[in-house]
Amino acid sequence: MGGRAVIEQPTDQPFLVPDSFLRPGSNFFIANSANPIYQCRYGLRVNITIKQRDCHYPVSPQGMECLDHGFCSTNIANSNYTCSCCHGYTGGYCEELDGCASHQCAEGAQCVDVQQGFGGHDYECQCPEGRSGVHCEVDVNECDSSPCVNGVCVDRPGAFQCYCVPGYTGIQCEIQYNECVSSPCLHGGFCIDELNDYRCDCGPGYTGEHCETKVDLCESDPCHNATVCMDEGNTYSCVCGHGFTGVQCEININECESMPCLNDGSCRDEVNSYRCLCPGGFEGVHCQVPESFIEHDAPHHSNPEPQQHNYYIVIGVLAGALSVAMSIIAICVCWLQKGTNPRKIQPISGGDDDRFLYNISSVTKPRPSVQAIYELTTLNYNAQIDEPLISLKPKSI
Repeated sequence: MGGRAVIEQPTDQPFLVPDSFLRPGSNFFIANSANPIYQCRYGLRVNITIKQRDCHYPVSPQGMECLDHGFCSTNIANSNYTCSCCHGYTGGYCEELDGCASHQCAEGAQCVDVQQGFGGHDYECQCPEGRSGVHCEVDVNECDSSPCVNGVCVDRPGAFQCYCVPGYTGIQCEIQYNECVSSPCLHGGFCIDELNDYRCDCGPGYTGEHCETKVDLCESDPCHNATVCMDEGNTYSCVCGHGFTGVQCEININECESMPCLNDGSCRDEVNSYRCLCPGGFEGVHCQVPESFIEHDAPHHSNPEPQQHNYYIVIGVLAGALSVAMSIIAICVCWLQKGTNPRKIQPISGGDDDRFLYNISSVTKPRPSVQAIYELTTLNYNAQIDEPLISLKPKSI
């Protein structure tokens, strides 16, 4: 980096730096000493900044700066000198009389000086919202434009306020309030928004202002051929009886749809059943048996009703035999006890009934069982052969 010496020999006396070394902007200087210790690296470094002095108004007298309405000054942030104007003046050379120094703008308004050159002093007032006039002294009534759509307007300084009628909201009462936002309808009820009101459209299973009351859907017996009606809130279901179907069990299932009758037999639908009307030459539940087979190969199937009757007879005979066997066993047990333990029999008069009542008890040895009294029928020699001669029937004590 090159440089020039300002003076040839070091000195401890003050000296002037020639103008040739000073150019507009920053100028760097280094002060050294004759002592070998002080080299350029360790010398005193000085920065001298040369700024343009621009404070003279073109038509003003020579030497008058800032028109004597201010002073010429600078700071480290400025690249040149400028005018700092006194109160009441403005402009680059303080040539403009600041009209806002004594303005009459109303409170809240902003004063703007009108640039008129040397000697001008006019200004303008910029009014805030809600004010008008030369000095913003007039309060504008914002309610004159009727901004409130569904409400009453109240004028405020620089603004307005709307008081909405019931059912509306918003800055200008332009929004209808939805009363259904709070979901007032219960049990799946549909909320219908109205002006400042709402209405609940309840399902068939509920009633009331908010669908809070349950309606018994099974009370009217909607299921025609069902075993159970099940209330399921806003609907019901029917558990149909055998042979029926449909929402209300109103449809009789046609068992003949599967065509169960064979050999051109006619099917007659019945409740949970069907009947086959067989043509000539066929019989059976499904008309599946030829009559020739019934007459020759299986004659015992020709008349099913007597065969069923025989089953009842056999069951009755077996039940009777079992009853007789139980009676015989009871008599034998009594005879065996008679041989070992004598008993005393006391006849008791039975009145007009022609029967005897016997008190049977142990004579020799007390028994742990409770004394029993039996009522015996009288001997009837004209009785049927199959009937027992004596029957024992316990009598309440």
